[in-house]
Parts: sequence; C-alpha cells; structure tokens
Amino acid sequence: MGLVGPSGVLPRPYTELLIDRHIQYRDDAAHAFLDIFSHRMTSLFYEAWQKYKFYIEYERSGTSNFDRYLLNLVGFGPEALKRKFDQGESPLRRELFSYFSGMFAQKPRNALNLEVMLSFYFSLPFKIQQFAGRWLKLDSGQCTQLGRKNAVLGQSAVAGNRVWDYQSCVRIEMGPLELADYQRFQPGTKDYQKLVELVRFYIGAELDFQIAPKLKREAVPVARLGRQGNVSLGWLGWLKRPGVDVEPSRCAVFHIPFDGVSL
Repeated sequence: MGLVGPSGVLPRPYTELLIDRHIQYRDDAAHAFLDIFSHRMTSLFYEAWQKYKFYIEYERSGTSNFDRYLLNLVGFGPEALKRKFDQGESPLRRELFSYFSGMFAQKPRNALNLEVMLSFYFSLPFKIQQFAGRWLKLDSGQCTQLGRKNAVLGQSAVAGNRVWDYQSCVRIEMGPLELADYQRFQPGTKDYQKLVELVRFYIGAELDFQIAPKLKREAVPVARLGRQGNVSLGWLGWLKRPGVDVEPSRCAVFHIPFDGVSL
C-alpha cells in the first residue's frame, strides 16, 4: 500500500530513488513526505482489514468488541463482568467463557457438552452421570407420625426419615486419576473451586451435583499415621497390603448443593 514500493502507483524510478537516498544518506524525508498523501488511505485499509479479525484487537488491547458480544451470549453484561472478574469474585478466567460461549448459549444444556468442556479445560477424563441417586433427609414435620394428617397411605405416608431421590442431582465422575491429580480436586484447592464454579454456572440452580474423583489402582498410597502421614479420613486413605495393587472399592464423593448465591 502507498505511492511507492512493489504495489505503488508511482513509476518505479521514484521507488529506486528513495531506496538510494536511504542507503547512501540515511535520508527518509522524501519518503515521509509521500506518506502524507497515502496515510489516510492506508489507515482506512488497515481498519477494514482488522475489522473482521477480532484477535487483532484482542492482542492489542486485551479485549475486543467481538469478545464482549460472546460474553453477552453467555449472560455477562458490563456490570456482571466487572463484578465477577475485575473484582476477583471468580477463580476462572474471563476468556474461558468466551471460548465456550457456544456451549453456554446452546439450549437445552446437555451432559455431553459439559463433559467436553471439563475434559478440555482440566485435561482429564470426565464422565457425567445423570439421575444420580441419593438419600434426602426429611424434616421432622415431613415425617409420618401417628395422629397427624400427613400419613395417607399411597399418597403422603413415608416409612423412615429419608427418601430416595434420583431426579435432582448429577454426578461428575473423574478418572481414573494419578495421586497428584486426585489431590488437586480435594475441597479447598484451586482446581476444586474452579470445577465447582464452572459446573454450577453451566447446570444452573435447578440441580445439585456431586464430584466423584476415582484413583488408579497403582496410585493408591499406603496409609501412614503421624505428623508426616498422608491420611485424610473420608477423602484420602485406604487400607492395603504392601506390594499389592488393589483398586479402591470407593473414593470420596463430594456433595455440592446450591447455596442460593453463586452462579
């Protein structure tokens, strides 16, 4: 682009003259003078070129209009963006939601997209088990009691103080994992917080979910007691015989109910 150069509109001797003056005298005054006339055209051409290449604006300023459009599809307006990311409320990066905006915007949201998203982000195998059964404890006022009207056979009578529910919970199964990866997703760790927030944002407030990491057979550690021990009851610790690799019959399952706040 411009008046001189390989694509210039002026005859070639002008280009050769400018090159000669630059090489012999380090004189670029004539070149700068000619650029005055082509500057506006070159600037407009550049703006037209980068208009549909959103990554150019993003690399230059760290954000772009296209990026904001993608986040609007997800549900992040200006105020939500400022509150969630600029003020540090979220352990996740803003770019994650832009990258997966197509999956977040797709309705209805499904288990396969969630599997793909988690596997890609954490570089680990994930599987979503839908309709994960669990026991729900009943309040004392909901339990069947003699002499009250809440004990109608076939309608509201319940034997016991808990009921089996399989329609309000999904289970996020991970693994089999190495020991280091298993420890990454213990409650309180950064990856655990990222996983909880990402899954909660995707499935919404309607469902509870469980995180069920599974350890590889050969990665099961020998339990050691003491100050330098590696046993966390209910999370990390199995009884095993030295020299024998046995697949753990059960690993930790972390229940994540909706707290009524985070989305």
